Amino acid sequence: MLRAFLAWLARGLGVRVYLRPPQGTWQLLWGGPSEVPRDFPDEWAVGVRDMLDTLADPYRCEDEANLRAEQLLREQLGEDYQKLVTQGYIDVPSRVFRNTFYRLRLRRPIEVFKNGRRQPWRLCVVSIERVPAADELLMKLLWLKTNEEYVLATANRVR
Repeated sequence: MLRAFLAWLARGLGVRVYLRPPQGTWQLLWGGPSEVPRDFPDEWAVGVRDMLDTLADPYRCEDEANLRAEQLLREQLGEDYQKLVTQGYIDVPSRVFRNTFYRLRLRRPIEVFKNGRRQPWRLCVVSIERVPAADELLMKLLWLKTNEEYVLATANRVR
């Protein structure tokens, strides 16, 4: 049953999964061991575990990359890092408009506040490649601080 499920799953994903037949299958069918060299590991479960881990979290980045990104964010934010940890967001004042600031959250669009009230639209800025959440937040922060006009001109406005 498990083999049938894994074969069905592999076909759907376009992934090759190598399953080892039970001991003695080749002797029963052909009268001797297989002479074909195998280019896969003896433990078929290793490949299945890796495949299931990938399915469980398709957006997982490497732990080392996450740690480096978190450390870089902590260094760049300084005291604001504690605000990010406790509140879940940081506010970036606008350099172009008075009484306006941008609220940055991890893996969320940029919220725009004018005169203390949230605007009905948000600015959607995403990276082309998958990056750690801390790197994405730092990218938005530095982009807003250095080139706010370009962010406003190119970001998608979503409700």
